[in-house]
Amino acid sequence: MVEEHDACALVAAARKDGRPTRELLDLALHGLVCLHHRSGTVDGEGDGAGVLTDIPRALWADRVGDRAYDPHFAVAHLFVPTTGDEIEEQAVRRIFERHGLRIIAERHSGLDVSALGPRGRAGAPRFWQIGLWVGGSQSSGAGRLHEAWYDIERTTSATVVSLSRRSAVYKLRGDALQLPRAYEDLADARFATSMAFGHNRYATNTTTSFERVQPFPAIAHNGEINTVERLRSEARMLRLPLSRDGSDSQDVDAIVRGMVNRFGLTLIEAIELVFPPIVNEIKRMDGPSQDLYMHARAAFGPFAQGPAAILSRVGDTCVFTVDALGLRPLWHVETPDEHVFASERGFVPLSRYVRDPRPLGPGERAALRRTPDGWRLLEAAEVRERFLAARRERGAKVDGLREKLETGGPADQLAAATRRGRGQARWEIGTPPDELTDVTLRREAQFAARAQEIETESAELLAARDTLEAMQAQLRQDHEVVAVQREELLHRLATTPKSMTPMSRPPEPEEPVTPTPHGSGASSPKPASTGADQFRKLRRDAKRRALGV
Repeated sequence: MVEEHDACALVAAARKDGRPTRELLDLALHGLVCLHHRSGTVDGEGDGAGVLTDIPRALWADRVGDRAYDPHFAVAHLFVPTTGDEIEEQAVRRIFERHGLRIIAERHSGLDVSALGPRGRAGAPRFWQIGLWVGGSQSSGAGRLHEAWYDIERTTSATVVSLSRRSAVYKLRGDALQLPRAYEDLADARFATSMAFGHNRYATNTTTSFERVQPFPAIAHNGEINTVERLRSEARMLRLPLSRDGSDSQDVDAIVRGMVNRFGLTLIEAIELVFPPIVNEIKRMDGPSQDLYMHARAAFGPFAQGPAAILSRVGDTCVFTVDALGLRPLWHVETPDEHVFASERGFVPLSRYVRDPRPLGPGERAALRRTPDGWRLLEAAEVRERFLAARRERGAKVDGLREKLETGGPADQLAAATRRGRGQARWEIGTPPDELTDVTLRREAQFAARAQEIETESAELLAARDTLEAMQAQLRQDHEVVAVQREELLHRLATTPKSMTPMSRPPEPEEPVTPTPHGSGASSPKPASTGADQFRKLRRDAKRRALGV
């Protein structure tokens, strides 16, 4: 049987009661193993597999005691090059100290490279785990962790796998079966988590390496961002740091985290801004929602376009979404104990279904929010309401923007918004032309115009062919006339007596010639033409007629 591998695999699971268990991690790993057929392989080795989980606090309690359960405790997972690692680690320690992040525990022996394949072992970095104490408020702590990530990747060769007070990432170049064999934490029976993301990688437009394996600190992604250069340009304009030599998925991850940690947005806001609904979807909303979503499109823009299914988590919120055309599948399966989102649903036994599994529709969102009672599901309508409420709280002035849906956005001046020395400010909402008209109708019009062009060109070719055929027929007719005349001339020459040839024929009586005065310019009589002269003249005339001259 031919084994086909195509597209990345996504698995997400969260316990409804929010209780960390080993079984939840096993469910995510089992899903990745069952979806191995979606991952890529090179010489029998997988392109990559990984999981994003809660921090395994029971394991860290062995090293830091009860501080592992404190909300100020954070965990950093880093990949450090095997050469010059001590210098890099010293630089990382200085960065943590500069941002007020105190190291309280370290570990270097958590990854067993002997469990990897030859390619995985050749490219394996050192896995460095760090326990941190983050003082200050929760919001300031998140910002300092984010800036530390940025400084580490900007000034050192270390890669930040995860850096958070809530979650941790384990990933490798290989497949899902190797994860618990390679990572000591994942093999520990005490490892417990209330939620988990899993990802099998199918590398398409970048090469495989440990650093590019997913999940990333905030997202796991199946698909491609085809407009990534425009997205990167927009992020640079907003001074959002991007990943270091990363893929399109890594840059989306960096932008989402930057919006949350630098700009103070919620994860739902960040996802709605990076992946806004298309204009035709906005047209189906109520009036106030149209105003807010048009304002949101103006604030950032639809620059993350492409077939994609995305799992995202920051803090205590998870958001799940698919692209506007629904080209990458993401199923929601509900069991008595869990909510599951995955590329395929078959790894969950039918007997555990609470209701029929349902794929997310094109552009649809769903979310999970951790509360004291557990992970609570937010359907698409509630996700949208939370986004609109957050935008209203930020004081967005949006009244009347719905009127500009047909033209892509308002162009009138705002009387209250002025800039010193720059004249009057204006709203500018850019909408790609393909979202203002139905793409199908536009393509049909293009096909019809091209068909008309082809028909005209065909008629011109047929007319040219007819003209050529007429010229060829005339040429054949002229050749036949010349042949007949030649035969007649040859026949006359053959039947003329030799005594009547031009050399022996008696001279014809000469007409009296009136002498002319010398130098008068009068021409002498022309010699009589021969049969050969006549033949050459006939042939010359036939050629001239054939050429149309």
